[in-house]
Amino acid sequence: MNFIILGITLINPFIGFLMALLGIYGDRKHWRTYIFCMSLFFANLSYCYTPESVHPDLYRYFEYIFRLRGRSLAETVSYGYQGTKLYVFSFFVWIANLFQDEHLVPFFSVLLVYYIAFYCTCFMGEREKIKWKFVCTYLVFQMMTLDWYSLTNNVRNVAAFAVIGFAIFRDTYVGKKDLLTLICYVAPIFVHPTSLIFVLVRIVLAFIKTNKMRVILLAVTILINLIVELLEKNINLITDNYVIQYLIRKAYNYLFDTNSAYGLAVQASLRSSITRILYLTLAVLFVLMFFVLLYNKTKNRREVAFQNVLEKYQTFIMVLALMALACSTMLRPEYWRFTAALIIFGSGIVLLFMGLPRNIISQLLKNLFLVLTVMCFFIWGYQFSYFNYKKLIVDMMLNSPIIVAIQHLIRL
Repeated sequence: MNFIILGITLINPFIGFLMALLGIYGDRKHWRTYIFCMSLFFANLSYCYTPESVHPDLYRYFEYIFRLRGRSLAETVSYGYQGTKLYVFSFFVWIANLFQDEHLVPFFSVLLVYYIAFYCTCFMGEREKIKWKFVCTYLVFQMMTLDWYSLTNNVRNVAAFAVIGFAIFRDTYVGKKDLLTLICYVAPIFVHPTSLIFVLVRIVLAFIKTNKMRVILLAVTILINLIVELLEKNINLITDNYVIQYLIRKAYNYLFDTNSAYGLAVQASLRSSITRILYLTLAVLFVLMFFVLLYNKTKNRREVAFQNVLEKYQTFIMVLALMALACSTMLRPEYWRFTAALIIFGSGIVLLFMGLPRNIISQLLKNLFLVLTVMCFFIWGYQFSYFNYKKLIVDMMLNSPIIVAIQHLIRL
């Protein structure tokens, strides 16, 4: 049955998506097939989307792809993007131009993000023997809170965060330190350099072993503005490494941007202000749930060794929430990149929190979580007013990935 649904999804992702939703709820054994079908639906939606103004980032990416059409792989890589040699991103640009289809870039980007999100959720639910209805609930949460429109236009950043976060998931929680994990650590850096932050997070995780150290991490987050300002003012004394200097200056520009046209436009937008409040409140909820889980860990019957593995991964999730909160003072909506990653990997906290005994605090947090989910979904849907959503829906209903693939093969 699961292969039939996969076949239907390749022909019509919308029908396949509906069947996969029913399938994953009643058949947990074949969840890998179902989450691929669900991810393909969102990727197909991104494939059918075309920006209608010059403002979305995707418009600039399409312009960049058009500029490099007809060039060889070596020429595409050497051309670079915004002065940087992003080898992996350049490879995907070359693939898109090879098939003369710029829409393949957002297609693969969104497919990666949703598949990694759904995979981590289902894998953890299966390994931890979580009630499957809780797993399905979190899948719905991910679909309602991951901002499809922003993911489609973002292309590089969140996809890079998702892949390198997946490396941390495999490394810290699954215990796989193989070639795939290494590739997932390195490749995203050549898609978006700021994903190197996640490598630094992984290094920090190696030193966070006690609750006291977690509290110190919380204090550092609160003082992040002061720390970044001191680092930027003394950057030449601290290091002459180009990559580290780039990250420090990038962080400084984001934190202390007070007069850029984009930052001021975001600050003046009511929708952006509401979105900021919703997602940052969500980040606070994740931190609270994390500490509630720590408080209740003595009731957990898992072996101590495995408990430590789980806590290390949960600490990574908490760090994502803290980094989102650290971005709360920025005019630009950079917090969203971290809240997106938080939603992708947050099942490590939420699934176990759902299994805690009922009390006033846990029920209050669960209810607030539900309210925020619904509100985020309305913000998600509101963005359809930015473009011709009727045309998008028609194109999505008619587009068939298998036919597109055949057409691309013919072009070769």
